Amino acid sequence: MYRLADGFIFSFAADGVQVVDFRSREVQELGAVSADWIAQLALGRYPRAWTPAEPEALKELIVPGGLQVDPVIEARLRQLDWLFLASYWTHLTQREQSAYEQILAAHCMRKRILAGYCQLPVLPETTLRRALLIGDAERVGRKKIVCVGDDDLTSIGLAALGHEVLVFDVDTYLVELISLLAARSGLDVKVQPVDLHEALPERYVGEFDCFLADPVSNSLCLRLFLSRGLSMLKPKGRGYVAACVRATALHEELAGEMQLQVARWLRRYNRYYQSGVLDLYESDWLELERGVGSAPTYAPSERVPVTPETYVASDASDTVLMQCYVGFPQASSGGQEMLGELLSGLDERSAEGARAHAGSQGTTWASHQITTVAGFVSCLADENSESVFLVKYPAARGDHARARRALLALEAGRSRGRRSAAGRRLQWSKREIPRWRWMSGSH
Repeated sequence: MYRLADGFIFSFAADGVQVVDFRSREVQELGAVSADWIAQLALGRYPRAWTPAEPEALKELIVPGGLQVDPVIEARLRQLDWLFLASYWTHLTQREQSAYEQILAAHCMRKRILAGYCQLPVLPETTLRRALLIGDAERVGRKKIVCVGDDDLTSIGLAALGHEVLVFDVDTYLVELISLLAARSGLDVKVQPVDLHEALPERYVGEFDCFLADPVSNSLCLRLFLSRGLSMLKPKGRGYVAACVRATALHEELAGEMQLQVARWLRRYNRYYQSGVLDLYESDWLELERGVGSAPTYAPSERVPVTPETYVASDASDTVLMQCYVGFPQASSGGQEMLGELLSGLDERSAEGARAHAGSQGTTWASHQITTVAGFVSCLADENSESVFLVKYPAARGDHARARRALLALEAGRSRGRRSAAGRRLQWSKREIPRWRWMSGSH
């Protein structure tokens, strides 16, 4: 059997398939190729070495071996996770630490992502915290849990903590991958290839203690996922749903519509990554409780008309994420203060009507967020990847130029004699500034 080489993943974009280098983040276009062919290679089941029938770009990337942990992806994800995991790792039980290792291994065997269908995986550390929120079965009792879609592989963490898990997903690659991972580790996870817009099988109605979902933030998709999840809950069961900050009002509306009680609303709980880089997009995590009057908008027996855009389009897609690779020395020394200055330069109105300022930093990273009445601006600097990420909602014309001016102004202000803790002058690389990448946020 043959597989995709270490350090590379497949990404299905809207206009074709790409192979992404996790180390350099370089992308090679493969064009239109068979989804099944790609899935077999990603699963380590491809029957032969490269031949001229395959894309030239894969000539050196089809290698012997079956499905296994990718050491390049593992090293990078562990590094990203440790930015957050270091603060509580020693407080985890041995079983919880083991659950994390199983989650990380699962993420590092995933070699294909449907980027064109809004598959933006959370960090393994986030997957762990989602599972920990429900708890270890030895402490809270064994729960029967359904994952309504699971491109974040949360089922692996839940089962590693002793729960019984069922996964519904329309992505046949994920169905196969999760089944393989569960079988290898002896985990109690079953996977069903289910399209949620079809009627829900009666045997699943009212059968589960919890459901989890991370749907796209548009009204039809959210109604569909919440309806199916609610239909499968036992009385007083709980649902856990990711909420895009831009869709807060929509989530509040739907919770009221279905008479679901919001037990907890955990802000900025979910952190995501793409191509080996921490994505600045973060989502909230809602814990919903089924009450006596709770009822789904769509009955379990109802077939819901949808289009392909239902699973990819967002009602709040006018966010711009900007990333540039610049030197960020000594993130731990005044990093948060520097990012606050950068945000002020990006949006002169950020201080007006501010609802909240938040910032944090570690030894090699710093972040700062400002929430305003109209939206928010956030910034994260990671010294390890020498990257600065900014996100602004709503997006406005001229954001690119304002970001460039803000970086230049910060560089000028910091370079006038001020030195870091290591005695070096804090500098930004001007020649790198034009390398901003822009992406429309649509999760």
